[in-house]
Amino acid sequence: ANGDRLFTLNRAVLNCGNAADGAVKWQLRLEGPFWATPIVAGDYVFCSSGYGTGSALLRIVKSDEGLKAEEQYFLDGKTLQNHHGGMIKLGDFIYAGHGNNRGAPVCLEMKTGRIAWREDKDPPGRGSAAIVYANGQLYFRYQDGTMALIDAKPESYEVHGTFKIPGAND
Repeated sequence: ANGDRLFTLNRAVLNCGNAADGAVKWQLRLEGPFWATPIVAGDYVFCSSGYGTGSALLRIVKSDEGLKAEEQYFLDGKTLQNHHGGMIKLGDFIYAGHGNNRGAPVCLEMKTGRIAWREDKDPPGRGSAAIVYANGQLYFRYQDGTMALIDAKPESYEVHGTFKIPGAND
């Protein structure tokens, strides 16, 4: 949500709705199949998807037809694709899990598309990862039941611990 607006993606359509009642205010067709919940910051919308699609930062601007999306940058699927689990924007950075069913922790500078860090070799868990933030830390919950505590800082990637959730995936 952004003020009174709620943004969702449905494949290649960015929807902007009224947060109070869900009524659609406008829709905008995008290039490519983006699925994850977008991150909205002012006139900018960051979108990402798995299936090899990648990620894009768009700027929503007025046009003769109403609104249009101006692509600021595009990152291919090898650079950043958030398949499942969502993304979190903290300050100028976005934290997410990268890769199809991998959940490899990644930190991206939203405005530039620069990858601050990414764990490519050995993610703390297996499968996609759901991500939440609390008390300066990122909590990654993997499909295999692994929980990982990761610093929410763009300077470096550091895991502070992992454990298996009892009974997960039994």
